[in-house]
Formats: sequence, C-alpha cells, structure tokens
Amino acid sequence: MYQHFCGKEVMMLAELQGQYAFVLYDAAKKQAFAARDPSGSEPLYYKLDADGAVLFTNDVDSLPNGETDRKGWKELSPGHYMCGRTITQFALSLDGLATRVHKESMDADALHAMLQAEVKAEEEERTFSFGSRPRLSRNRSK
Repeated sequence: MYQHFCGKEVMMLAELQGQYAFVLYDAAKKQAFAARDPSGSEPLYYKLDADGAVLFTNDVDSLPNGETDRKGWKELSPGHYMCGRTITQFALSLDGLATRVHKESMDADALHAMLQAEVKAEEEERTFSFGSRPRLSRNRSK
C-alpha cells in the first residue's frame, strides 16, 4: 500500500480505518514513515538522536534501563504523520473538529490572531527545526 501511494501519503492514510500507530522504513529513501490515527488511541513517540537519526517507540516507560534521557521523547500528535523529520497533519482529532467549528464562526481578524498564536505555540513545542518557519498572512483585499 505504501509503495502504491508513493508520494501521496495523505491519500494512503485516508484509506486506513481503525486505531493505529505504525512506523515503516523506506529503504529506497533511507528514511522512516510513521503515522498515528486521528483518535490517538494508540501512542507513538519519536526522538531525534545525537547522530541525527529519528528513533520511535510506542511506550517510553518500557525503554531499556540504559536509556538515561527519556525527556527527549515527543508524542506524535493524533492525525499526524512523520516522513523523515517532517511532521504533517492529515486529519483532525475530535478536539480539532470542535475547534474548527468555532473557528468557522469567528471573524477574519479574530481568526488570524488565533491562528498566529497556535503557530507560535507549535514552534515553541518543537525541539528541532523542520525547515522554514510557517507564516500566516491575512488577505486584506476586499
């Protein structure tokens, strides 16, 4: 399925149903592909190694006793996938759907301010850079 949808990850994930959290290794690209279902029922954590490698686990508490730096693990959010070191949202969680309904009822200025705050909060949560910073701009044309 992964090979069939090569380059179209969102379409592939749209075909999946149920609760899941998985990691695939793409030997041709030499990178991992990980995804977590929108419900968030199954956990999935990732960590950037000192060598630049991305590590994954579904249970931080069951790591070997030799693992001393457990605080570097981050949870992949529900409805997100990770390709290499890039994290992308592909679906809204139930909380996200409720927020979306609220956003659709807001005026443009309030929505813009709220989205800017969300982007800033997400940037502060990340421990490593995924490329250029996302920027939101307001369309001022009438």
